[in-house]
Amino acid sequence: MLDPNGRSQYTSLLTPPPGYSLDQALGTTFSLDIPTLLTIPVHLSLLGAERRDDGIAVYESVRRTMDRVTLYLQRGQMRAPTAGNHLFGLLEPCMVEVEPPGDGVFHPKVWVLRFRPDEGVREPPLLRVAILSRNVTDDRSWDLSLQLDGELGEEMIEANRPLAQLLEGLPGLAAREVDAGRRAQARELARDLMACKFALPHGAETIEFAVPGLPGMRWEPEKSDRLAVISPFLKDAALGRLAGASRAPVALVSRPEELEQVSADVCGAFGGCYVLHEAAETEDNEGEIDHDTHGLHAKAWISERGARTSITLGSANVTDAALLAQHNLEVIATLKGPRRKLGGIDDLLGEKGLGGVLQRWEPGERAAPADAELVRARERLERARTELARGGLRVVCEAGSSEDMWRWWLVGQVELPESVNCRVWPVSRSPNDAAALGAGGAAGRSELPYGGVAYLTGVIAFELTDPAADHALRFALNLPIEGLPAEEREAAILRAVVDNRDGFLRYLMLLLANDDAAAGAFIPMAGSGHGHWQRVVLDELPLLEEMTRCYSREPERLRDIAEMIERLQGRLGTSDLVPPEFEALWRTYQEAMEHRDGRD
Repeated sequence: MLDPNGRSQYTSLLTPPPGYSLDQALGTTFSLDIPTLLTIPVHLSLLGAERRDDGIAVYESVRRTMDRVTLYLQRGQMRAPTAGNHLFGLLEPCMVEVEPPGDGVFHPKVWVLRFRPDEGVREPPLLRVAILSRNVTDDRSWDLSLQLDGELGEEMIEANRPLAQLLEGLPGLAAREVDAGRRAQARELARDLMACKFALPHGAETIEFAVPGLPGMRWEPEKSDRLAVISPFLKDAALGRLAGASRAPVALVSRPEELEQVSADVCGAFGGCYVLHEAAETEDNEGEIDHDTHGLHAKAWISERGARTSITLGSANVTDAALLAQHNLEVIATLKGPRRKLGGIDDLLGEKGLGGVLQRWEPGERAAPADAELVRARERLERARTELARGGLRVVCEAGSSEDMWRWWLVGQVELPESVNCRVWPVSRSPNDAAALGAGGAAGRSELPYGGVAYLTGVIAFELTDPAADHALRFALNLPIEGLPAEEREAAILRAVVDNRDGFLRYLMLLLANDDAAAGAFIPMAGSGHGHWQRVVLDELPLLEEMTRCYSREPERLRDIAEMIERLQGRLGTSDLVPPEFEALWRTYQEAMEHRDGRD
């Protein structure tokens, strides 16, 4: 049953098991926090969680993994970072904004990952599916996740078909054309899903998947003897539909502000209504006008029929758009098993379940309705967000008089509500560098701040304000970019990340290391960053030993070093970041590799 003490980090769901490495990863989310996405490659590449704040390790993680990682998200729901970072631009190819047809939103939260065994490990490839209630954000609310691992077989598993259909259809929902490699990824993982038999959690005998919102696919609640519902957002009709399928709705767990809006008749159909105890409250935010809410974000309902229990969890709130009209695209999974093994509602509400973090809710005085003008202002901001997201905007780059003087523009015409003001900036820069687009509309060609090639990105942040609104609305869009010198930008980002000769040495040891411990063994020498690269470095660090080992056993690591040096040196063929002492040593290995390659 659901245990509040059985907690796990989001990234632990994505970390390869021992003896395996990432092959492919595909995820979906409603909203996205770009800095959170930037930490995921560190875990996927097994460079260690403690290195997520190390720019060099993050850069190398992105380089290793992001051509195999794709994240689909609702267009317009990417959060604008509070601080700029050169590395954000490297995430452009993997962030695919989508918009389902009709009035609903793209709301599934699922990851499908394929891991391959490391060299010398005699095990089959593994497929992992994680069904979540959490977005790819830094929120700290109470969420639920289900991790399923399985091996690929020959037999088709019909129960997996809804998930496979979702994956196969994702590229077709994209706001712009998805490249061939990522379309192939979706097809291959969908095929693998159909042939994967998952190991189920303790007590579960079967699992069923549903994807409400897919054409031709509807989910209906099963009849039950008893029912408990957990949902942060509620609507009367959807909640009444769930309650009506059960002889005895026992418990409803939600947020106080949501329970206040539910009709007394629907709320009274449940034996008890509960909210998180104040001590269990944490921050959360999904789909609102950029203000913090608190507490619950988990979505599940537990039903009992006879001696059996069903636990349904995933992305769907108990709202009309998700469960009644089913306009939203959602993913849910239902585990079934005997109650004596899987647990039941009494276990859920007991002290070993959620009982210790819940308190009973009693209806009080209903909150006054929101000020009408404030509601209209929020609607104007949301309308402006939609217009910008669908407006066909693009970024155009042009080289200036020097590498540090690139000019670029946001191009396109979008009509905004008259009272709405808009500021824009690239996510590689600080919000302090924002340019105003003016009231009433986005100009046809708005200049972005001058800067070096490392700052160029198609990920553009927007801040919308309205005099009658209580908060600004900030978000980002991954726009098409024209004139981008992709290789030059990556080299410039690398030079910005490496920064000095200590940074070069750290990156060098990271590329040479054959495990995380070796990569973390190097401690930078104080004071040597921009000064003389002390000769003692070659003696104190196992540099010669590591390079010789790689030459003999893992020559691909030396090729990675060659590419790194080439990017650092750029067109000039030289760089202050590469110490002369190392260049002399490196020429020896270059000549040896060229000789061996020619001999081969």
